[in-house]
Amino acid sequence: MTDASPPPSGRNPFNIWWALSGGLLLLVVIAAVIFGVTAIAPPAAEPGDETTAPTAPATSAPQPTTDPTADVCNVDATDQSIPVAGPAAEWETFGYFLYPTSSTYGPIPDPAGSEWGCFAQSPTGALFAAANFFRVTAGDDFETGVPQAAVDNAALDAWLATARERPSGQTAGRVAQISGFQYMSVEPDAVSIRLLFTQDDLDAYLTLGMVWDEDRQTWIGDFGASEVAPTVAESVTTFTPWAAVANG
Repeated sequence: MTDASPPPSGRNPFNIWWALSGGLLLLVVIAAVIFGVTAIAPPAAEPGDETTAPTAPATSAPQPTTDPTADVCNVDATDQSIPVAGPAAEWETFGYFLYPTSSTYGPIPDPAGSEWGCFAQSPTGALFAAANFFRVTAGDDFETGVPQAAVDNAALDAWLATARERPSGQTAGRVAQISGFQYMSVEPDAVSIRLLFTQDDLDAYLTLGMVWDEDRQTWIGDFGASEVAPTVAESVTTFTPWAAVANG
């Protein structure tokens, strides 16, 4: 999948492989190494549910900050629609993992200097924030990066404690990649998104709760509102396809 990528520079962001034991193929999903072994909060729907796509909240588009020199994010959020197709993205490489970026939705440099960056207060902005939140947890500098990108609560403390014990390193071709998304709930200041990952012919998902940081004017992740233990997807029909495309 990504064997030709540059040497890995971070921790293992969602390795999946098969192991043979007792004549049975056992699935080993190491997303739990990144996000912790147990989930903090249940997802909004059970796997396989025919979830109806949520309707965008009936609110006016958030207005940009009137002072462009202020040390807060100021990303245009005119488009409040929920994407029904994978949004255009520039896919960047982190080790062997590909993650999406956008000059429209984020991350955009934070005027306050945070490496987390700024994301548009819109359903699409929350989607880009969720994918980038997953990526930032895999860095070797996670103890600095993750607190910038997450709600400061007990769930964050628990995740950091678990992450300090996780192994480092990635293996080419053994890293699952983002392949789709599904909105579970959408509010102006809170969005729950399932990200689908694929490794070979295996699909799994996890659910990320993103909340709007009013002070910084950007999305951040909430471990306390996320289901971070990966779940094997028996069906992917409820997910909107979204993946990096090969160059050329």
